[in-house]
Amino acid sequence: MTENQEEELFLILGKLVNGVSEIQFDIREIKGTLDEHSGILGEHSNILGEHSTILAEHSLKFDRLESKIDSVAFQVMENDKRVTARIEAIESAVEDLGGKVQ
Repeated sequence: MTENQEEELFLILGKLVNGVSEIQFDIREIKGTLDEHSGILGEHSNILGEHSTILAEHSLKFDRLESKIDSVAFQVMENDKRVTARIEAIESAVEDLGGKVQ
C-alpha cells in the first residue's frame, strides 16, 4: 500500500468515525425526545383517565336526574287526570243543581 493510499484510507476512516459519532449523537438526541414524548403521553393518559372518571360520574348523575324528571312528569300527568276528573264532576254537579234551582 502506498503512502497516498494510506493517507486516503485514514481520511476515509476519519470521516467514517465522525459520521458514526454524529449518528450516535443523533440517536441520543432522538432517545431524549422520545423519553420526553413518552412522559407527555403518560401525563395525557392520566388526564384522560381522570376526565373519563368525571364523565362517568356526570353520566350517572344525569341518568338519576332524568329518572327524577320522568317521575315528576308522571306525577304531574296523574294529578292532571285527577284534577280534570274532579272539575268534570263539579261541572256535572253544578249543571244538575242549576237545572233543579231554576
